[in-house]
Amino acid sequence: MRVCKKCGVEKPEEAFLVNHRTAGLPDIDQPCHECKRENRRLYYQKNRNKAYIQNVESRNRNRYRYNEARNNRQSRLVRDLSDEYIKNLLCNDGMKSEVLKIYPELIENRRMQIKVKRLLKSIRDAI
Repeated sequence: MRVCKKCGVEKPEEAFLVNHRTAGLPDIDQPCHECKRENRRLYYQKNRNKAYIQNVESRNRNRYRYNEARNNRQSRLVRDLSDEYIKNLLCNDGMKSEVLKIYPELIENRRMQIKVKRLLKSIRDAI
C-alpha cells in the first residue's frame, strides 16, 4: 500500500503507474493513476488546440506505426470473426443495427456461413 502524493489517499501498488525508466519499479514521487488521468484531462481542456496539434504531429511522425497497429487490429478482427466484424458485414449488406439487437442469433448465423465458406475455399485450394 502506498499513499498518493496528490490526493493523499492510501491505495494498493496496482493503482500507481510503473516507471519503465527505473527497471519497472514504481516511481514513489508520482501520483496515482486516477490523479494522473485527471491532470491529463484538465490539461487537454485548457490547451485543446495545442494538444490537438501535438496529436496530429505525432501521428504524422509515426504514421507507419499507427497504420500497422490499425491493420493488425483489423486483421485480428477478421481472422477471429469477432462480433464487431460480423456486425459491420451485416450492416454493410443493408441490415439495420436495431434488427441485430432484436435478433442477435443473426450474428452467429453469419459467422457460421463465413466459416463454411473459408473451409470450402481451403478444401478447393488443397485439391
